[in-house]
Amino acid sequence: MTASDETEFDWERAVRNGLKYLDEEASARWDTIINAAVEGPSGLFNPNGFAIGAFTAALSAIIETPVPEENPKQHFANALETAVRIGDDCDTVAAIAGSLLGARWGVDAIPVDWQNLIHGSRMVESPKVTFAELSEIAKIAVTEE
Repeated sequence: MTASDETEFDWERAVRNGLKYLDEEASARWDTIINAAVEGPSGLFNPNGFAIGAFTAALSAIIETPVPEENPKQHFANALETAVRIGDDCDTVAAIAGSLLGARWGVDAIPVDWQNLIHGSRMVESPKVTFAELSEIAKIAVTEE
C-alpha cells in the first residue's frame, strides 16, 4: 500500500487490483462479490461463517465506515468495530477486516488500549509474548530473506 494517510483510499479499486491474477471465471465471480460488498450495507452479510461471506462483510464494513478527517487512522478502529457488530462469525470477519485495515493504516493505527490486550505465545504453556514483542517478530519476518 502506498497511499498516504491524508489521501482518500479507494478500497474497491485496491481489492479489484487482485482480479487480474485470477482466471476469467474466478475473476467474474469475485467481481460479483466485490460489487455486493460495495453496495452493502454490511449488515446484509450475516450469516458470514464461510470465507466469501466473511470477506464480503469485512470489505463492506470498511467501505461504509467514514474516514474521520481530523484523525484518518481512527478509521482502523471504527471500521473494525463495524465489522464486529455485524455479528455471526464476527471473529473471522474482524480478522479479515483487521488484515486489510492494517495493510492500509499500519500498526500505529491500533489503539494503545487494544495493544495492551494483544498477546500471543510461542508454544503451549510458554510465557505470553506482548504486542511489542509480536511487532518485532513481524518486522523480522518481513525483512529477513
